[in-house]
Amino acid sequence: MDMTILDSKANSLSILSVIAFSTLLLFSCTDTIEQKVTTANKSDVKPEKDLVLVCNDSFCKVNYYGPEFTIHKYKLIDTAHRMSNLISGEVGKKLKSLFDKKKYSKVDLKKIRMTSIDMDKLGSVKLEIFIPFKRVKNPCEARTGFDHSGGWDHDPEIEERKQKLSRIALCEELEISPLIKTPENFQEYWIQWKHKDFQANCACN
Repeated sequence: MDMTILDSKANSLSILSVIAFSTLLLFSCTDTIEQKVTTANKSDVKPEKDLVLVCNDSFCKVNYYGPEFTIHKYKLIDTAHRMSNLISGEVGKKLKSLFDKKKYSKVDLKKIRMTSIDMDKLGSVKLEIFIPFKRVKNPCEARTGFDHSGGWDHDPEIEERKQKLSRIALCEELEISPLIKTPENFQEYWIQWKHKDFQANCACN
């Protein structure tokens, strides 16, 4: 065979090998970049693990130290609002659990504490919400529902919340705390009631 033809084929194979290797390298780099972007996006979404929640038969408490605003379910949300939502749900569950165990309880609304430090829309903030329970004598003195109405730097929509909650409260009766407010205008009404599904046998007040 002509050596010129062999050299030509060898050169062609070398060129093809270089092209194939370059293409493989390109796709490998692209995949790595995409993986990094995906990982970064996922790491921005930290639903509740940055909130430190403690809940027992005597109280529920949630603490937080970090950015005032975080990405939650792909939305930018202030952490104070997220904390109130989280602890309200946990308190409601705890009251129901204590009721089922015949450890009849209600929230001591007068002793709820809220703390905010450096809540100024800049950098990090320190927040705490403490909600204590107190024992009551019988199932009809207990409370089995709990919620809140409030937020940061705006007036709570308490009337709208009262209308919604009265539908599931026995006799439409709600027990509402005074407006609790920190110096930095983190403010909440805390609301408890006898839930129709748990205390239907109790009389109206």
